[in-house]
Amino acid sequence: MELAELKVLVVESNMPTIESVCDHIGRLGIHHPLIAETGRDAYQLFKDKLPDIVLMEAMLPDMDGFSLAKQMRKLEGEGDWSVIIFLTSMSKDEHLERGIDAGADDYMLKPVRGVVLKGKIRAMHRLLQMQRKWVEVSR
Repeated sequence: MELAELKVLVVESNMPTIESVCDHIGRLGIHHPLIAETGRDAYQLFKDKLPDIVLMEAMLPDMDGFSLAKQMRKLEGEGDWSVIIFLTSMSKDEHLERGIDAGADDYMLKPVRGVVLKGKIRAMHRLLQMQRKWVEVSR
């Protein structure tokens, strides 16, 4: 799977942040991200599309992202795994711990720096490739 083929779900209610994140991932060749501005919409898109990577704000208008991450993890089937990265301004260590405990794989502080986001997506892409090869071999 090439980077451009990744299904990325951006969960964010702030339009300038959505545009910035989409611009950064677009520079990786990912030109059609899924976008959700509420937790409810994100849950439905996750359920319907099972994205490879979820870039999610921790505080959404209708729910907190920590609860949403837990709900998303429950939807994953055997051998399915989506990367969840929180993009948030919540900077306390307790928030990072809460995010990881909720099922996130990484936690980034806003404002998002493009070089860091792109690096994390590349690294997670490698992990996804390894996970999928392992699932194939295990079957």
